Amino acid sequence: MRSLFCLLLLGAGALLTGCRPAPAPPPASPAVVRLPPATPLPGADQAESLPLNLSREQIRQNLLEILKKPVMGRRPSLQNVERIVREIAPILERAAQQPQAQESLRLYAQDNGWTLEEARARWLALQEADILLESGGDPELVSSANAVGVAQWIEETGRRAGLKIEIEKSRQLTGQIDSLKRQIAWREYLLRPDADPSLPGAPALSREEAAAQLPALRRRLESLRAQRRAVDQRYDVEKALYAHTRYLLRLYPRFPGMDWVFQAYHGGEAGVERTLKRFLGRSWPGSAAASIRTGNRGGRLRYEQVFFEATPQGKPEAFSYLYGRGDDHRHYWWKILAGVEALTLYRRDPQAFRQVWESLMPGRPREAIWYPTAEELSFADSAAARAGIERGLLAAVGDTPEWRVRPAPAHAVGQRIPALRPESLAALRLAAAGYRQAGGTGRLEVGELTVTAPPQNSVPAARPARPLLSPPAPDAGARPGGGPPEGYDFHRTGLAFDIVRPEDREQRKILEYVLDYFTRRQILWWWDRQDLSPRHYHVVPNPRYASALLQRVSSEPLPGL
Repeated sequence: MRSLFCLLLLGAGALLTGCRPAPAPPPASPAVVRLPPATPLPGADQAESLPLNLSREQIRQNLLEILKKPVMGRRPSLQNVERIVREIAPILERAAQQPQAQESLRLYAQDNGWTLEEARARWLALQEADILLESGGDPELVSSANAVGVAQWIEETGRRAGLKIEIEKSRQLTGQIDSLKRQIAWREYLLRPDADPSLPGAPALSREEAAAQLPALRRRLESLRAQRRAVDQRYDVEKALYAHTRYLLRLYPRFPGMDWVFQAYHGGEAGVERTLKRFLGRSWPGSAAASIRTGNRGGRLRYEQVFFEATPQGKPEAFSYLYGRGDDHRHYWWKILAGVEALTLYRRDPQAFRQVWESLMPGRPREAIWYPTAEELSFADSAAARAGIERGLLAAVGDTPEWRVRPAPAHAVGQRIPALRPESLAALRLAAAGYRQAGGTGRLEVGELTVTAPPQNSVPAARPARPLLSPPAPDAGARPGGGPPEGYDFHRTGLAFDIVRPEDREQRKILEYVLDYFTRRQILWWWDRQDLSPRHYHVVPNPRYASALLQRVSSEPLPGL
């Protein structure tokens, strides 16, 4: 049955086509990027051209490759995948046999010309991937939005799905459980060979005392967990997963495509209807089901087609709505497919999965994979940065018709140098050109560029350490796969730059779309820095295309944008 998983990727996608001619860049823009020659960095391919004209299949595979990082490359990913396969999958298989699930599964099989068993196998692969994304199989996970448990039910939806939820009792028990978990974690920490008993927050206990207290604390914890499962079934793994199966499969007749079912689950049923209405416009047939079954010139309309064709100039209304929903929502179906690949790989070869997990440098961003020796590329201070400018390792960055450089904030940590490595400056020019071509107006605002470490005499005195709620994890300092440490600032290398998030909502969507365009081609990588005010988009170029970025003619139109 697992051999059927590979078929899940068939039938997806459409190219970024059908766009109207884009406006030319402003006349004041330089025609060619003329910069000092860049010193080749590790991983740079001086002969590689920019991958702008990609086929539908190449873009699809790039997306799945990119999404390996958030799906397979986090610190807990290895543990989560193991838990899904060993603990969650058997429950989901039983849940798929519920009488309430059979009608939708039969319809799913009929729509695709499969047997019921084939449809069930495909469904289980997708549902496992969804649980991997939602909770990693952790039955006690509580999100920032107060979604709870292995299936991440929120209170209102969980009740509608038939789960018993006595919220006040549940919250009281959760407070006691969290306190006990912290007590147990500290005592387990004190038993570790690397434990520091003087760590702020550590209980004043000997190893022997910590070991003697653990059994009673663990028994008390399990008793409280059982009480909470009785009053809040979101914490009951089997009941939560059975309800998850019923809830999702009930969506299928209304949204007859699993891609649309999971988009409706993640972003709301009304959200899918709005997406379809805006994409089809006057061709809207009056219902989501009819849109999905006939919206592609009488044939099936897949989410992938909407995803690729909803562009600022091709389908502006659908684009505006989709890019107003957030990055996680518009990529959710792709993450599901990446989750299927991850679980399939683990089942086939756990050691191969571990090797991929390590290669993704868990705990570090994608730029660490591209620049594993980033620490060696850092500019230690302003003198080193000035020397880098003189040697051509850095190029000065000033205001242009396409952007203005935001002054450094008064509270900035470290010395801010208005310069970038030449290939990164060329990447900034490329992003600005794409923004113009896609319909962006006004100048972009550039935030952080190269930042060096603060001088020794400017480092503030250390504050007294606050007590920690929980002890450090055993692998807190580990670097699976090598590379830079967690939290390393890539601005110190001159490779990263930040673009301030536009205040205008529509301009923000266009900029995110353009950054996505280059990310799908693996030319750039970006993420939304919510730790800054105003928010910034953090961007890093792929060293593979360093030479091609420098040779790019900035007035040349970008295909499919």
